[in-house]
Amino acid sequence: MLAKRWFALGALCLLDGVFSPASVLADSNAFYNLNFVQDLSLNLHLRHKFNGLITFSDNRKLVKPLVESHYFVSLERFLAVTLRLPLIIYGLQRTIPEPGIIARKTFVFCTVRNLRVEQESMFKVVHKMLEGRHDLRILFILNPGKPHQPSMEEIYLFFRWCWRYHFINVALTYQRIIQNDNDNFSTYDELFSYTPFPKISIQNVTDIGVAFKWEAVDVTDVKGYEFRVPVFQDYAYAFLLPNGKIYGIVGKLVAGFIEHCNGTLRVERTPDVNRFNYHNRTLTWPARGIIDIGVHPFTQLIQKSDEAEGIIVMSPTKTCLMVPVLIPRPLNRFMSFVVLNNGVLLVVILPLLMLGWQLLARNCSKGFFLAFVLFSMQPVNENLFRRLSNAYKMVHMAILLSFFILWNNRTGALTRAISLTSTPQQIHTVADFLRSPLRIMVTKAEVEMYFKNELLPKALEPRLLVVNSSTLMQHRNSLNTSYAYCASEGAWNIASFQQSRLNPPLFQLLSQNFCTSSTILHIPMGRNSPFRDAFFRFYMQSRLTGVFERWRAVSFKKAAHAGFIQVIPEDNSFVSMNVQDYMVFIKGYWICIGICVLSLICEIIWKNRVHLRFHW
Repeated sequence: MLAKRWFALGALCLLDGVFSPASVLADSNAFYNLNFVQDLSLNLHLRHKFNGLITFSDNRKLVKPLVESHYFVSLERFLAVTLRLPLIIYGLQRTIPEPGIIARKTFVFCTVRNLRVEQESMFKVVHKMLEGRHDLRILFILNPGKPHQPSMEEIYLFFRWCWRYHFINVALTYQRIIQNDNDNFSTYDELFSYTPFPKISIQNVTDIGVAFKWEAVDVTDVKGYEFRVPVFQDYAYAFLLPNGKIYGIVGKLVAGFIEHCNGTLRVERTPDVNRFNYHNRTLTWPARGIIDIGVHPFTQLIQKSDEAEGIIVMSPTKTCLMVPVLIPRPLNRFMSFVVLNNGVLLVVILPLLMLGWQLLARNCSKGFFLAFVLFSMQPVNENLFRRLSNAYKMVHMAILLSFFILWNNRTGALTRAISLTSTPQQIHTVADFLRSPLRIMVTKAEVEMYFKNELLPKALEPRLLVVNSSTLMQHRNSLNTSYAYCASEGAWNIASFQQSRLNPPLFQLLSQNFCTSSTILHIPMGRNSPFRDAFFRFYMQSRLTGVFERWRAVSFKKAAHAGFIQVIPEDNSFVSMNVQDYMVFIKGYWICIGICVLSLICEIIWKNRVHLRFHW
């Protein structure tokens, strides 16, 4: 293909002497004098030192000469003869450009019939073929094929399309035709350009003419250019505080970059968007030119990621299964054992003894007293025991023996609960998970991403519990240990922060058999955006200076302080006691001793006074 193009270039150059300098562009039988384009192209070539040419046109037919010194030639032949540079020709058929062919110093020509984007198919071809090459110099030649002067509104909409797809170095030329007497007409070449900052401004540079040149656009000073940034509450990367300020690690990164390049941040709340549905909403906005940059990163696993564009600045990430940590609770089992054994026997013996003593001796209280004496295995007064009947003595001893056996069982269970470490079997394999009663709470989007694409074990599909996004976020944000969850790196960072005070934690992240392959996080940004290089440099500077890690550390604290994230408090129910914990009992003990001593002194004084009165 390249050999053919170079051969065509050589053949065209040999015809240099055949064509007159006053060549005319043949396009739909319309006369277009190329003298101005020729002089402008030569001047721009001298200033910018181009090393290649690209043309976009849907009519490249060579027309035979009609008059003595004026020839109809195609734009491609004209450029090949005039500039003598390698030439690539594209038509309406979209083909994939060869890697390395389109260099940075390539001069692009595009012939269009209409400035209305919806009516001119060549604009779509230019956008697709030059995607990611915002720094190319492009000259649009308007040749409608009939006398027509575009309005300023059409020109503004054209340059607005250029900025939407981030073509910065653009010029537009067309010929204004004025009809004279005797069917004569005069042509005047018009030239327009634009500047995007702080707002799109049309520049009529016709007076400059062939001396026009493109000035470098400084993206580090956009003069207050407004950046629209849609934000939803994604506490792992970007969220809005109650005062309306954006925060989060990516939110602070983007806000800092906008401030660094002297731009204006306009935050747009999107309350109906969340992490599970933003692929249908704001994810593709930078690729479509609606916004310049987004604050919610994405990976290639997310639906419609092929329609999105981004810049790689984040570390690799993967999604794993987050399961509850199985914590042994022996004291809880011991208490249930006591209630089911000793408690049940007490509930049975107590009413029977009370009823028996009430019927036989009309003394219900004695039955109540004897029942608790037996339950606590306390000795009965010898005189009281002797007065009891022989039948009751046998009943009393039988009940006492039963409580003695139960209390020994209770003591043995307490010893095992305190001394033995019965750690339950944790989940490490798919078989372990299937033996547990856990279910995986997921959304429909997660099922499509992870299980339909077999990124997570297919054997887990029967355990899936599909819910809506709000229900999932409610359970996962509250660390409900009744379910397992699919957790990306951001979701796991939030869960780790929530349980940072707990030992052991409530959840663990499985890493061997329950993870997807590693993917790269992209920050949404158009592939053709002029801010890519500047943003990447700002990101690297923030990493090198430590500011990025500072944003990471403070973001979760800000979210917790605002009440967005619930931090689980430390469980102190089984913490060992120290001397300070016993001070309450010690103080109470000495207060009781003091009261007893004071009572003893008062009693001695009272007895002495009574004794003195008796002697008087």
